[in-house]
Amino acid sequence: MAKRKLLTPANPSYLSDSGGPLNTGLRAPIADVASDAAATAALRDVSAAMAEARETGRTAIFFGFQNPSPIEDDIGLVEILHSLGARLMQLSYNNQSLLATGCYETEDPGITRMGRQVIKEMNRVGLVVDMSHSAARSPIQAADISERPIPITPAHLH
Repeated sequence: MAKRKLLTPANPSYLSDSGGPLNTGLRAPIADVASDAAATAALRDVSAAMAEARETGRTAIFFGFQNPSPIEDDIGLVEILHSLGARLMQLSYNNQSLLATGCYETEDPGITRMGRQVIKEMNRVGLVVDMSHSAARSPIQAADISERPIPITPAHLH
């Protein structure tokens, strides 16, 4: 009587055997998918797929997150999301996040303590640190912390 169901287009939600929600947070569903060898293998080598697309004149698509909510408050989820094929994550989206200050905030403290740790983990696993929609200090601080280049996609002058 297994309660875990793989997240697929045909099965977009996790349900218990009774049909009710199994988990309302992200940790268990992400861990479930990450433990599924077929799902992980299908998404593993995005860089090779991008190189092949470039060589054959096709378009490559990669997945990312417009805010850090998929990692909740668990730095360990950075590596899991990368193993599932994510290649980019914004540290904030307009509002303050657990990692950085968004552009809608009146105060601008910049990158948080957790944000510094997450940037280092993102560098380690190869997840691109995107600073779009951040307040002025956060991208500057992120660039200082990050060992890899950071994009700001999209970027607008104000």
